[in-house]
Amino acid sequence: MSEIFVSSIDNIAKKNFCTRVTFDNYAKPHSLKDTLRYDANETSDKIVDDETAIDSILSSKKTKYRLTLYLAEKLLYNSNERIVKVTREGVRANNNEVNQTTSVSTQEEADTLMIIHAVEIVQTGFSVDFFSQDTDWLVLLLRRHDILGALPRMLTGHKDLRRLI
Repeated sequence: MSEIFVSSIDNIAKKNFCTRVTFDNYAKPHSLKDTLRYDANETSDKIVDDETAIDSILSSKKTKYRLTLYLAEKLLYNSNERIVKVTREGVRANNNEVNQTTSVSTQEEADTLMIIHAVEIVQTGFSVDFFSQDTDWLVLLLRRHDILGALPRMLTGHKDLRRLI
């Protein structure tokens, strides 16, 4: 599982100076999302590793949180590219050339965190390319386009058919 994840991110990241990979926070107890999706009394102690079946992870907030930490660590230590990983536990880079000044945020959704980090990157003089399987961040991007510099771009497509728009 983690090898495929790291390889996929490396493939996307290879054309960039640095890539920030932002994971959902799963930090806010009793959020609206929690109330609608998860059992408040869940006590899952499932260990997450490369042998864990994905379908056994996604129904629990705790195991999803463990999955994000597991994949983030694997990415940080096994990626061949410059990576900054953003999780509830912290913001860390695998390379000293990379600036990682944004601290941990209480924002729960990666969509919002992406925008926060993009603003910081633009302020240091770099341009920003966005990639997400989700579409919610697009609304946030359009709302904040004025503070994201002249060239925020979106990476779209699948595998070898990706393009920047």
